[in-house]
Amino acid sequence: MTVGIRMASGTKQDGAAKRRQEIVAEASRLFLEKGFQSTTMRELARALDLDAGSLYRYFPSKGSLFATMAKEANENIARSLRAAIDQASADDDTVRLAFSHYVHLVDRYSEYYRLFYRCFDGLPRELWQTLLDSERGIVQVFLGLLEDQGYAASDTATLAWDVTVLGEMWAIKRWAFHPAMDIEGYIAIQWRAIGAMLAAFEPTGNEKRVLIEAGS
Repeated sequence: MTVGIRMASGTKQDGAAKRRQEIVAEASRLFLEKGFQSTTMRELARALDLDAGSLYRYFPSKGSLFATMAKEANENIARSLRAAIDQASADDDTVRLAFSHYVHLVDRYSEYYRLFYRCFDGLPRELWQTLLDSERGIVQVFLGLLEDQGYAASDTATLAWDVTVLGEMWAIKRWAFHPAMDIEGYIAIQWRAIGAMLAAFEPTGNEKRVLIEAGS
């Protein structure tokens, strides 16, 4: 009897998680198509064949829905980025490896990034800090990596944001690069810019100096 109850509970939870994913996917589509302000919860419910009350049980507002999307995307990206850094060997140029991995993550989550930049100005101001704090989780990964490489704490915050934004640009400005440049070409040319920035701030006398191979 106990096993049966647990199985039923698990099935119910799985169904709720699946429905939640469907809501997030459909909301992403509508937000991209119509914008955040022009999309209503009632419209989203109709598109999902849900009554409005059921939708509000999953997400109490459009803002909470958008914040959940941002939090989950940024946490997944930061987690994958940390794992790639942890798996790097001593011979790797870890900053370059991390940037390359990050751009590929941005490519995988490109719909989220386009959604974020398109909708941000239309979001309620009380959500802005929540979304920026969520994005800072990614910046913190690069900040920690640069500090480990010996860069001064006074420089790492700006450098980490620069690297993060250059990675995001692949999603939001990709149309400007295609078809002349693929993702690997984008990584190579942006690394030249990042390499120049890092070289300008590179610590002296540090055994763990970053290997700058701009353009190679």
